[in-house]
This record gives sequence, C-alpha cells and structure tokens, in this order.
Amino acid sequence: MSKKCRVGYFVIWRGGWGRDEPKTVKVTALSPTKSVRGKDIIEEVEEVDWERITDNRCIVSLDTGNWAYGEQIEPAPKPKSVDFIRED
Repeated sequence: MSKKCRVGYFVIWRGGWGRDEPKTVKVTALSPTKSVRGKDIIEEVEEVDWERITDNRCIVSLDTGNWAYGEQIEPAPKPKSVDFIRED
C-alpha cells in the first residue's frame, strides 16, 4: 500500500528551496501536475500518493502561504500520545 498525503496533514518543510531550517506546517492544497516541476496543474485534489510528491509532480500549498515541491517537504512524524494530568 502506498503512502498518501492529504489536505490537513502536517509535513516538515524547509523553505529557501530546502536550505532553511525545518518547520512543521499544514498542507492546505494539493495540485498534481502533468509534468515534473510543472505549472500545468491537472486539478486540485484532497489526496495524492507521496510518490507523486517525491517525483515533483505535485505542488503542495502550505498554511504559511508558501508552496513547495517534493524535495522541500517530508511527512511529519506522528505525534506521540500524551497523558493529561488533571489538576483540581
């Protein structure tokens, strides 16, 4: 089964074409393209295979107002469960 990326998922993003420090950001839109690093968007979708992203055939919009190609992002690790302590 292939990994998927969905709108609303968190990813680790490096701005500056991958040179900046990593930040955890949320995916706001996924726009698959017909060609590698293309601007020829097919249509906006809710989910794509990570393979399409790593092949640079999808523009990923982020909640920072930026967009990214595959070499700038990676899946964010799943959050560890947290035990909440109630204080009375």
